[in-house]
Amino acid sequence: MIPQMKIEVTRTSAWRRLLRLRDAAGDPIDLTGATIALDVKYAGGPGTVLASADISMPDPAAGEFVATVDGADFDEVPGPHEPVPLAFDIRAEQDGLATVLARGELLLLPGVTEGE
Repeated sequence: MIPQMKIEVTRTSAWRRLLRLRDAAGDPIDLTGATIALDVKYAGGPGTVLASADISMPDPAAGEFVATVDGADFDEVPGPHEPVPLAFDIRAEQDGLATVLARGELLLLPGVTEGE
């Protein structure tokens, strides 16, 4: 079963998280050589990608990566003064095998203060 996540991003700031992948025993999943992607769309499945996270991998052998979703990337999404539900998934490709690591809802929130 693919884990579900919920992300909230304001249009005036960025969501940034260090994520650590573990197996069922709690041991780190080695991501050395893997490519990680987090894409956001209006809904799950095929469709236009609205934004993609910046991904860095400070310690891939320990299963660690940092995902940053910038609220400014959603300027073209209608509804700047109301919450807008979107869909995302996080995928890894390693040794020719692509896997969805997590998926869920990204709630795009109106921003009141810059950098909140």
